[in-house]
Amino acid sequence: MTKNTPQEVSTVLAAVEVLRQQKGLSKREVSNRLSLPFNTFRAWFQKNGAKSPSGAHLVRLRAFVEESSQSHEQWGGLWNKVRDWWRTQHRYSSLEELAEQLGWTTDGLRACFENESQPPRLVAERLAQLLALNIPLGKVSREEAMRRLERLKALLTLAVEELAWFRDGPAEVREIYRSELDQFDTGYLSSLLTMLSAEDKFQRWLEVTTNRFNYFKTKRNSR
Repeated sequence: MTKNTPQEVSTVLAAVEVLRQQKGLSKREVSNRLSLPFNTFRAWFQKNGAKSPSGAHLVRLRAFVEESSQSHEQWGGLWNKVRDWWRTQHRYSSLEELAEQLGWTTDGLRACFENESQPPRLVAERLAQLLALNIPLGKVSREEAMRRLERLKALLTLAVEELAWFRDGPAEVREIYRSELDQFDTGYLSSLLTMLSAEDKFQRWLEVTTNRFNYFKTKRNSR
């Protein structure tokens, strides 16, 4: 295998660092995505330059940069389609109406449409779903999905344990439950968990649901 020159190593590391800052990621988050030890990854970017990635690690770093660049281009193309759609659509009477359905701010959406910048990934995904556009899903996105799924499994396990306590307790504790939790929020979560089991069901549900999960935030802010 041809040995990489210091200049090649420096170029790849610089590209990773630029990409990391553009995405607003910490070094630990990038090392986790690449399944690399954090201390090893961090050492490559220290000013003294005492350590540099091996050839195998450099291949992985190059792939991260290339996949992320390709994903950026794909999302840019998708957002261009959304922008073109907005200019001619008659589905929404105002930008405020679209922003409300997306669960985002009107000012943020307006800035993206007027300044031709891209919105946060979750907003772009939601818009793509509304328009039935294919959503790019690269390797890094799959890793993120698996990471979040593991967290969701843990949260569901905890939720089952806590719900069992209210289920098996006296009526008084269920009254407290009802006074603190909004039925529309709990119904929304239950419905979402069910509809995620099948894509056709999920897409139909997505088109008709207007509920939003915001009661807890409202409740906290009112105290």
